[in-house]
Amino acid sequence: MDNAFRQELEQFQSYTAELQGMLSGIQGSRPERAEGSDAQGAVRVTVGGDGLPQDITAASDWGKRCKSGGLGMAVVEAAHNAHSELMDTWSQDFPSGPWDASPGRGNMGAAPASRAEAHGTPVPEERDTRYVISRPLDQLVEDVISSLSAANSFEIAPDEAAQASGSDPAGRVTITLTPASLASCDVDASWAAKASVTQINRALGEALADARSALARSSVSEQAEGEGQKLDGLLDEAMAALRDPSRLNNL
Repeated sequence: MDNAFRQELEQFQSYTAELQGMLSGIQGSRPERAEGSDAQGAVRVTVGGDGLPQDITAASDWGKRCKSGGLGMAVVEAAHNAHSELMDTWSQDFPSGPWDASPGRGNMGAAPASRAEAHGTPVPEERDTRYVISRPLDQLVEDVISSLSAANSFEIAPDEAAQASGSDPAGRVTITLTPASLASCDVDASWAAKASVTQINRALGEALADARSALARSSVSEQAEGEGQKLDGLLDEAMAALRDPSRLNNL
């Protein structure tokens, strides 16, 4: 293998390490929570770093702020605004990827030191790849770049079928969640018009807790967690392949 090609491989190894550091930065910069309210200030929602609501609170005068029967819509609007606030806060600290300088696969040809200096990429911890069995490099490159591009696009598009619902014991409030956000909130308008704000907030909390429990039990939630583990495994494979001298000498 000639020196020029070996140099390119070494640069690619550095690039892969930078991607690993970027992923660590993505997770590390995720806010723990964010808040949002509807335009009328009738409802305030707090979401966690996963985008799911942690708390839903109706204002004491929500009935004056909402149109008739609009409490459920106010909850959805507040949750959406809280989610947007979470994404905005996260994106401000979102680490730059090595591809930012140019289209396609970015500035892989640049010197590793200059790329790290330009983007401030954190130095990742050394990964233990002694027991990793790696696939051919071309397959790994495509899988890793595809997964990282999806993460860097910062888009959340949950499957419409990937939902879980929960209700309060009386069935007056029903909340539906996706793995990343609140999808809907249905409130019995006739009951809400007569109920106290304490009763309403209790029902909202009970429905939310029931929906979160249902989501945690679903296979969809397990699948979302598995995607992160898959990407981590791909990086281990890539590092193992690039560190194996016998693999490089056969190229």
